[in-house]
Amino acid sequence: MSILIDPMTGEEYENVPPKIAAEYLDIGIPSMYSGLKSGIFPFGSAIPPQSEGGKWKFLIPVERLKAYKNASDLKFDYLIDMVESLKAGA
Repeated sequence: MSILIDPMTGEEYENVPPKIAAEYLDIGIPSMYSGLKSGIFPFGSAIPPQSEGGKWKFLIPVERLKAYKNASDLKFDYLIDMVESLKAGA
């Protein structure tokens, strides 16, 4: 069973909990929270508490998380074209 399946619904998460995202990416949970809060992770965001003593909210869309892990959000078309042209010239 995929880690990205919500055990309560049996469906894929739309918004992945940070602890699940950390396990999916094989990083520490504190690193996940820190990275989201500081904005260094391109796949999610953190919303600070609205009041003192409130809780942070985290948004990690499942499709962005999967794209990040698979690097499918990167554009490598130019590299593929370059490799193909080098092969053709060899």
